[in-house]
Amino acid sequence: MKTCHKRSFLSSIPRWPLMATAAYLLTLATPNAWAAAGVTSYTSTGYQIAAPYPGDTLVFATNNVHVRNMLTLYRVQSTDARLTGRRTALTHGYYHPDGSATIYGTMNEEVGTWDLIDPQNPKFTATGGLWDGTWEGLFQPDGRWQIKIVGRGTGGAVDGLEIIETATRGPGPIIDPAIPINYTGIVGPAGALNVEVIDDFADGDVSNWGLIAGSGTGQLIPADQQLTLRGDFRGIRTITEFDTFASATLQRSWEVLDGQTIEMRADVVGFSETTRQAVLWFWDPSSSRAYSLSLCRGAFLFYKLLGAGRGALFGDFVDVKHTRVVLAFALTAAGDNLILTGRVFDKDNQNALLYERSFVDTPAADPVIPNAAIREKLGMDISFYPDSPGRPLMSGTSFALGLLQYTDGTLDPAEATFDNLELRTYDVPLLAIDKAVRLQWPASAYPFTVEGAPTVRGPWLPVLEPIFESGSVKQLTVPTSDMRGFFRLK
Repeated sequence: MKTCHKRSFLSSIPRWPLMATAAYLLTLATPNAWAAAGVTSYTSTGYQIAAPYPGDTLVFATNNVHVRNMLTLYRVQSTDARLTGRRTALTHGYYHPDGSATIYGTMNEEVGTWDLIDPQNPKFTATGGLWDGTWEGLFQPDGRWQIKIVGRGTGGAVDGLEIIETATRGPGPIIDPAIPINYTGIVGPAGALNVEVIDDFADGDVSNWGLIAGSGTGQLIPADQQLTLRGDFRGIRTITEFDTFASATLQRSWEVLDGQTIEMRADVVGFSETTRQAVLWFWDPSSSRAYSLSLCRGAFLFYKLLGAGRGALFGDFVDVKHTRVVLAFALTAAGDNLILTGRVFDKDNQNALLYERSFVDTPAADPVIPNAAIREKLGMDISFYPDSPGRPLMSGTSFALGLLQYTDGTLDPAEATFDNLELRTYDVPLLAIDKAVRLQWPASAYPFTVEGAPTVRGPWLPVLEPIFESGSVKQLTVPTSDMRGFFRLK
């Protein structure tokens, strides 16, 4: 079976302004899968070698302290020669009341070698190639920090490659050349780090898949580089959703961390006239809990398995194309809540988005679709349960592809055909909106100094933020936590 090779996601991210998105997948793929896709892991050690500009610390109030434009150079030596080089980092950040700080910025690294014959005066020789990237993380009051870095290579041996790194530093002064920075990461071709193909069914081997067939019998049929799931429920009447449900199960641990999204995708090639719905599952058999997304005839439904034999239903009554589509089911952890998002893409129209729906599972008992609505809209006399309070399910040990037949026992076997099961993992970058105002004035004016004051009477002090020129105007952005402020040109 061809499992766990990967496909592109990062290719859409621009080189420098990488702040908007970062995909992060360091623990989900196996070493064999990395090797198959040309992805390797590495470790690096870095040391500060210079701080050409220590940055501007701007204090606007006790709870509104910002750092801007801190420039630092690092000597980085790696187990992978492509990651050894001279790195330049530009840092911005803002402090929190507890003394920690959110930090973020950009980086570039010239690839090369270091001559350490004189450790006090290391000499760098560039060998060609440049890494560009962005990063974000958290600085602790004692000087410790941890950041995540996403980068892309151009030129030399790194052209077209991408990296994902975690970098950590121990406690100490902000600028201290004796404190090492430890990096762990993966490097590989563009797009190879972000999308894991769990199974493309190309070799017809389904020996590591399990089968559940409710009260009937089932089959897993690999053919034409696809997987057909078959459930035979002749002589069985649907009373509960578990009676005439079949699934192909794959044992595989999954977890969604706070601020992270994991998304399962599969091609739904089609399902038979005797099949009511095709289903994707995130499942934890040990707790008898799960979430599923169902592409139904006449509905788009989220299902929450509450425990053995009990499930709650959420979603919409809508008719969405259900053959030759990509069905995507994402879980996003947001504090104590879990956001479930389902999407359908049209394979016959360049994967155009056909439908999207989200539902937030909270620790409270959330509203569900009434059983009467299921009977009225779908003609299914199945009793589902109210939601139960409790923390949403954030981890499990299985994935599943499924189908449901609603029958009086006389229907022919139900079938659903799937292909290209993928898992995508996205880290939601920390996106903060600073409290700020933007000032602008004609670029042709006399080279004024900008001053600010809390009242019109002063005291007036120079504003130290950098001034940028755009077209015929000059602009300056001033962080502020005050409800009122005054500025002037002098």
